[in-house]
Amino acid sequence: MVALQVQLEPILRAIAADRTGAALQELRPRDDDYAKVFVRDTVEPARQQYEQTWTSGIGFRWPTGRQSLRVHLAPAGALADDNALSHSFPGGYRSVAARLLPTRVWAAWRYLSPGQSAGLSYDGLVWCDDHWAFFPKPYRVLATG
Repeated sequence: MVALQVQLEPILRAIAADRTGAALQELRPRDDDYAKVFVRDTVEPARQQYEQTWTSGIGFRWPTGRQSLRVHLAPAGALADDNALSHSFPGGYRSVAARLLPTRVWAAWRYLSPGQSAGLSYDGLVWCDDHWAFFPKPYRVLATG
């Protein structure tokens, strides 16, 4: 997972710096990503909810000023239980972990201002074989889908 983190950090810095949103749009899930990330009966509800979310705006707030970055990675299967990996993700992942394919690696991250422990937190990037796809807050989306 270290290799994935090293690859992900420049992407996260790029989306933070790009106020046009173009870098963020590159992370929009591709049509076949849904079947790579969600269990079979969740694919279509997730697709419908995320397409609507991406069309109306995913609510990304750009960090301001100089920021450090904290990234956490975990396979979806590890997010179902109380463990060191799941503690770095929002608690809502436990409620939807059974609807995520267990071997897919998910990312949660935080942009931090120097000397601060709080910052802008995000989650929902998933490694889809050869690219990252952004499924923000699946615990909110799947609760409605």
